[in-house]
Amino acid sequence: MLLSAIYQPQNHFCIAVDGNADETFWRVMNKVSGCYSNIQVVRAKRIKWCSYEIIEAIFDCVVRLAQSTTDWKYLQIRQIGDLLGA
Repeated sequence: MLLSAIYQPQNHFCIAVDGNADETFWRVMNKVSGCYSNIQVVRAKRIKWCSYEIIEAIFDCVVRLAQSTTDWKYLQIRQIGDLLGA
């Protein structure tokens, strides 16, 4: 999982779960976010690769992070392809 490769406790994460994901995956990701105060999960629309829905999912995460009380300075966007070399 990408998160296990990049996780650092001082960083904050927002994970946009694709609307195509099954309920089991959604529940697991919510449990993960429940274990770590620096991980937030949002449910995105059904995402098609190279579509506008990707931008919407990123924006939803940016809004969620902006609403947090954390004083963050930088934003990095990662996708599963970043880890797989796709």
